[in-house]
Amino acid sequence: MGATERTAMIVATDGFFRVAVERILVDGLGFATVVLAGSLEEGAAILSRQPGIDLALFDMGLPDVSGVASLGQVRDGFPETKFVVLSDRGTKSDVLSALEFGIHGFVPKSIEPSRLADALRYVMDGNAYVPSFVTERPTRLEVVKAAPRRAPAAPDGHLTPRQREVLEQVVKGLSNKEIARALNLGEGTVKIHIGALFRAFGTHNRSALAVAGMRMMGEPYRAAA
Repeated sequence: MGATERTAMIVATDGFFRVAVERILVDGLGFATVVLAGSLEEGAAILSRQPGIDLALFDMGLPDVSGVASLGQVRDGFPETKFVVLSDRGTKSDVLSALEFGIHGFVPKSIEPSRLADALRYVMDGNAYVPSFVTERPTRLEVVKAAPRRAPAAPDGHLTPRQREVLEQVVKGLSNKEIARALNLGEGTVKIHIGALFRAFGTHNRSALAVAGMRMMGEPYRAAA
């Protein structure tokens, strides 16, 4: 599907904000169609009856959003759609929780329009976008506090040396092709290791795996500049 055929959805109550983001999506990223919704429930209904939405942007200030968990529940039902949170506040814990629930990006609402376009483009290219403050090296205590109450990370002893090498590259944000090149492996072999890591950590997507790996190794999750 070409860029001119892509569809996005903005879920927010602020009309001016929706218009501004719509212009960025159309003029800056070339989306052909932008659907608007005013609540999480309405956004979920649109996703259900209108397949093919490539990108869904959700304002964390929606009245029926109780946290990233509620967005994560919607995201689980539409694995082909990229989900991005737009928020005027957020801690490292909020951002890491969003990634843990499979959200593809956590973007401050105060971001400059050109940088918002870059962030959304980064997500559409298959990456996870987080605010720059998340890349600051956390203390071990901060890592523990940031960890959502989900499946625990696998101990080092449960990973083979090669699996740990692959995990390190996932934490850096590398694609399977880039990992294969960095470790001199076949891309199919990388996929096998990724699958084993999913099972080891009890995760189902790369963002959640990267967060689990970050917690285990005490390294910051890679973010866009």
